[in-house]
Amino acid sequence: MHVVEKRLLELVGISFQRQLTAAERDDLRFCHRFLVEREWKLGLLEAQSYLASLTNDTEWQHEICRKIDALDGR
Repeated sequence: MHVVEKRLLELVGISFQRQLTAAERDDLRFCHRFLVEREWKLGLLEAQSYLASLTNDTEWQHEICRKIDALDGR
């Protein structure tokens, strides 16, 4: 699990116990924005990977897979 996902879950858990501080709310917004942007990028790369597979472009597909791995922190 990515560190940003862990922080988001931590903040959600805290929010069930008490109100978040201003700094925690800022963290929550940052985590949300980061994860939304990451998922958008992953979705685009997955669509490109599908196109690469349809055209049998293995070099392009390997390049895309490297980018996906980098986004996932692998």
